[in-house]
Amino acid sequence: MIVVADTSPVSNLHAVGSLNLLPELYGEILVPPAVAIELAQAADLALRVQDHPWIRVMAPTRQVAALDWHIELDPGEAEAITLALDLGAEVILVDELEARDEARRLGLRPTGLLGVLLLAKKQGLISSVGKAIRDLRQKTTFWMSREIINLVLRGAGEDPI
Repeated sequence: MIVVADTSPVSNLHAVGSLNLLPELYGEILVPPAVAIELAQAADLALRVQDHPWIRVMAPTRQVAALDWHIELDPGEAEAITLALDLGAEVILVDELEARDEARRLGLRPTGLLGVLLLAKKQGLISSVGKAIRDLRQKTTFWMSREIINLVLRGAGEDPI
């Protein structure tokens, strides 16, 4: 399975001590150079992808600027979407709504951090999505609406908040 990741799912899982979920769920994760740079430069994170053998940095072959983007994407999102298109990725891990919409428009299958947690629960890798969401709310600036939280909790068979 080819899985490409943007910065947010990787950085937020790392921040709550759950980065191990990615290789357990997907095996190898591909990130473009812009994402590797964003992960390394985050002051409170400093995640070095080279310290994780299951994360591989790969540059897109087509030029990001040559694509017909209808919205503003940050460099990590643009490169991640471009790399996913290049490789025909089965999944792109991306959280920002505009980037997810653009990925869908281009025929990709995006999933975000909450989708990763839901899959981890379904596969028995975590016992509670609610606990993971509480950790995210306490330790990160990851924004989640109450409606999305409750949708994910119901999908996990847990009580809404």
